[in-house]
Amino acid sequence: MKEETAGLRRFLLPAAIFAITFVTFLPGLSGEFLNWDDDVNFLGNPNFRGLGWENVRWMFTTTHEGHWIPLTWLTLGLNYALGGMNPLGYHVGSLLFHAASAVLFYLAARRLMFRACSSTCSPRWVISAPSRRAATGGYRRAGGTCP
Repeated sequence: MKEETAGLRRFLLPAAIFAITFVTFLPGLSGEFLNWDDDVNFLGNPNFRGLGWENVRWMFTTTHEGHWIPLTWLTLGLNYALGGMNPLGYHVGSLLFHAASAVLFYLAARRLMFRACSSTCSPRWVISAPSRRAATGGYRRAGGTCP
């Protein structure tokens, strides 16, 4: 019986962290593209739109806006393939990535530190300023992985 409880707890806490993170940032899903850098990265940039050979080659060779972020471009290309230029798709993708990152952060903290500390470290990371920007923006996925 003790093993069942431990197994359930191993699943429930990461699931709760994912759910709490997701629900916390739900208001960000109603956003549109912003005038900050979305015009340069999304609206005026046809290169990331799709997962064709030319798109993928561009994603792995560009330093668009000074950054080499091929995995971010791949996820954005997938967003475009699934939903076109609808901002909701990009916000959902960022939010799912952020919630999954919060769970991974918790699992790493649990593995590296005391269990009591890991359950408080993950929520603190989730609500940190860089983390909030990554969860609600479309382009800043790469920034959400480093607190």
